[in-house]
Amino acid sequence: MADQPEVTESAETSETRPATHWHNVDPALRKTGAPPVSPTAAVAELMPHYSKLRPNLKRYAELLAGGESGAAAVRILRPRSRRPRELAWKLRKSKHLKEAVEELQQHARAAFFERELRHKQGIYNRANADRTPLAVPEFWETDPRTWPLELKDCIESVEFKDGKVSKITLSNRNEAARLFSQHMGWMVERKELTGKDGAPLQTTAPTVYVIGSEEAAEIRAELSAEV
Repeated sequence: MADQPEVTESAETSETRPATHWHNVDPALRKTGAPPVSPTAAVAELMPHYSKLRPNLKRYAELLAGGESGAAAVRILRPRSRRPRELAWKLRKSKHLKEAVEELQQHARAAFFERELRHKQGIYNRANADRTPLAVPEFWETDPRTWPLELKDCIESVEFKDGKVSKITLSNRNEAARLFSQHMGWMVERKELTGKDGAPLQTTAPTVYVIGSEEAAEIRAELSAEV
């Protein structure tokens, strides 16, 4: 049929993909029926100590959470400060500031693990997702944004013609399975090191210098004279 979409499988699979759009997130992972939450309210809920700080102290806490020392953070915020170490020492005593730094670091770690989990989920879907819906002609008439997340992870690109899906390029299932096995530690790649043209590696024995007793006595005398 002329209108039948073309489905191909990509020979290459990228290990990293762009962040999934909010509309593509599984609805089960979202709060259903809850009113929209403003960014300010969300920050106050996740990081109460950080949200109570003044703007300059928030920036100071961000620098500390990013690895800057107290004095270095003061120099960044106040380049003309004459006593950055003393000011950093005073700010160090603030309990709210210390809690804010811990909140920022914990939030960064949680975000990292969330991205890592989503990355592994995407690779798993590309290797194991059910791709049979692509064989149903009526499926192509639906909005691609409503397709299941595990199926969208398998799609590398979508081409449209006259407002309809005309071609879909799928990821390489075998390559995704190999990457997922490596992430989970199920498969270890062993590499053999050889010399030129596959020959064994040539090792060179260390050079050992032997000195006589007279030369050793001269060296001892020179060292004792220098001391």
